[in-house]
Amino acid sequence: MAGMTRFDKIKAIEKMKALQYELEVREARSNVWNAANFLYPNVFEDRGATKEVAEAYQLVLDRKIEKLRISAPPRFTKTFLKNIFTFLYLGNNPMNLIMSITGTEELAIDSSKFVRDGIAHSEDVNILFPDLRVNPKDASKSSWKLVGSERPSFVTGGIFSKNIGKGANLLVTDDIFSSFGEYSSEVSRRKILQERFTTLDDRTENDINKNPPQIIDLGTSWGKEDHFNINSRNGYYDLEVKVAAFTDIGGKMITVCPAWRTTEWLERKKASMDTYEWEASYMQNPIVPEGLMYRDGFTTYARITEEIHNNSKLRCVVDPANQGDDFLVAIAYYEYIVGRDRFAYVKDVLYTKADMTQTLIQLPNFLIQNEVVECVIEINKESMFVNWMEEKMKDAGHFKTMFKPYYQRQNKLERIREYTTAVQKNIIFPENWKGKWKEFSSGILTFPRVPGKKAKDDHVDCLTKVAEETVGSLKKVILV
Repeated sequence: MAGMTRFDKIKAIEKMKALQYELEVREARSNVWNAANFLYPNVFEDRGATKEVAEAYQLVLDRKIEKLRISAPPRFTKTFLKNIFTFLYLGNNPMNLIMSITGTEELAIDSSKFVRDGIAHSEDVNILFPDLRVNPKDASKSSWKLVGSERPSFVTGGIFSKNIGKGANLLVTDDIFSSFGEYSSEVSRRKILQERFTTLDDRTENDINKNPPQIIDLGTSWGKEDHFNINSRNGYYDLEVKVAAFTDIGGKMITVCPAWRTTEWLERKKASMDTYEWEASYMQNPIVPEGLMYRDGFTTYARITEEIHNNSKLRCVVDPANQGDDFLVAIAYYEYIVGRDRFAYVKDVLYTKADMTQTLIQLPNFLIQNEVVECVIEINKESMFVNWMEEKMKDAGHFKTMFKPYYQRQNKLERIREYTTAVQKNIIFPENWKGKWKEFSSGILTFPRVPGKKAKDDHVDCLTKVAEETVGSLKKVILV
């Protein structure tokens, strides 16, 4: 700007700012993420993890996909982004009709009012789409028109609403199962699925440009027989976006988005929730109780009584890590005998994916701290693990722990199923075990009765051996 007067420089800067603002407006008119930050800049600040959801909506807006599924934790702004997406969809397709269906009438109306009132009263929305206006003569909470449209532009209702019109060019469902209880009821589930797969699908049609209808399914997946998973198995969706609350970074589970929820907040939430609801609602990993190995749950104790403490043997079962992805699992417990019954009162758990150099230090310390007198360790034919452990304990000057190696030949899954009842009946956990050993307890409580080939089973295998040692071998193992 050499040779320019101060006044000329100010004018030039103002012009540059005006051009930059015009560019921001132009980009926000056609881009969901840009529109979200233009309309609500403070809401999406430092929430980069939400961008994946916005990019999925963008593919629908650009007509690159027809059928989309989005599952994300509560308050992750998936519905908020859906409403912003609706501004852009109607702004770019003012003659089209959106049908928005939710699990309850109340939620449907809230979403409808947000979009309708935003178009009618938001200055920022009007800046993006100055010609987009709601017809004041046809602006009810559940059905309203844009000026210039001969039919409704937006209709909404609960899943069983009968006054939601026909001929939708975009169908959006949002949490049509409002809770796990609603999904669990076979009668309720069947009715909702019937409505989703027949009535709602039948109310979609091509738009005036002969583009095929588009469908977005949002919400929590509560089980394998909901619309999400039925559709997924049938290859229905062009794209599926599933956002889990926790992400694994360097072997540590941390929040996927600190601006949404901190890791500490999520850990407290997980400890307070039913395991099935947590896995479905926050981790997008629906495992219903009927499909779990330990569907009857576990008994817990508040404290170890003097009777148990004074009349028990402190034992431990160890399942070493054999491969790179395996966990070393050690369960220390009081073996308590009452008449003909035997119980294992779990005292402590070591569950780690650390390498051998670390576990050969962690495990001896674990055994010493828990005053274990007998340790059962699974080995393979060539394993030197027991010898290494004996040397480590000797180096530590500890000679009170006796090691008992064993080699297991029985099929692992058969053995796990065989001892399922004994695990739930004879193994007693401390009442805070879910919060104390989070990863271990989550794996146990969500272990499926029919696990896939890659299912992690180290914790379940070790727990089964505790039951086997406690109630007595139902089938023989080979001691070495």
